[in-house]
Amino acid sequence: MNDLPLMDYAETKFFGAGYDPAQDHERLSGQLQRVFDFMTKRPRGFFEWRTLRQISETTGSPEASVSASLRTLRNQHHFVIERRRITEGKGTFAYRFGGPLPEEERITARIKKMKPVGDPELWGEMMRLVYANAHAKSEGEALKVLEEAQDAFVDWMADMGHRIRRDDA
Repeated sequence: MNDLPLMDYAETKFFGAGYDPAQDHERLSGQLQRVFDFMTKRPRGFFEWRTLRQISETTGSPEASVSASLRTLRNQHHFVIERRRITEGKGTFAYRFGGPLPEEERITARIKKMKPVGDPELWGEMMRLVYANAHAKSEGEALKVLEEAQDAFVDWMADMGHRIRRDDA
């Protein structure tokens, strides 16, 4: 039984200087699916360590593309991809699927990627409170933080309204 969350490959954002969505999206989505399927197989009941070469040989994708797929699984789809060195001084690593990133860590990762909008201080306060809510230890603590976050959001929205009116004038 597969207890892993389903991924929406259509939502994956591929990019790069030579990336053409019309020509590349379907191919890269298929490659990502093959890497995910191989990494999540549990023939012995647990996720196994695999080198880029092993993944490449099984999926038919070049090692550099496999490495990019593992980064995509980690950065965009928020899965834990563990890495360990397997040869001293030779730079060979093995990778293992570690399951979905816990919810609070997914929220933290998303916050870190967000670009400030409007007043940086108000934005920062709002993001600090979202982070605090994600890491709250109790329901009472979470509710208290949410009340503060609501106030911070109202302040931020008022600031944005002033900025929009100024820009329209």
